[in-house]
Amino acid sequence: MSNIGGYTLRIAREVNKRYYAAVEAGRSPSLGVSLGKGCIDNNIPVDLVSSELGVSRQTIYNWFAEDHEPSDSRYDDIAEFIQRRKARPLQDGERYLAELR
Repeated sequence: MSNIGGYTLRIAREVNKRYYAAVEAGRSPSLGVSLGKGCIDNNIPVDLVSSELGVSRQTIYNWFAEDHEPSDSRYDDIAEFIQRRKARPLQDGERYLAELR
């Protein structure tokens, strides 16, 4: 299966589908789906997200897929992470990927 910045096409399609379905229904996407969309759109690796938030990669994928919602104690950390990434969306992800090479 093809990879886009470390994400399989299946994951990217599913996150996008869930995001736009929520928007079309007039509701806000879940925090996990919003996090996933931002990470995929900005090529931010799950390893970086899990490291910064102090959770496993599987937890991040579960949030993306809405298998689990982040606990209330994680909301502020996730919101802060999203805000930091909006301020400089690509640089950190690209730097992280370059370090892995």
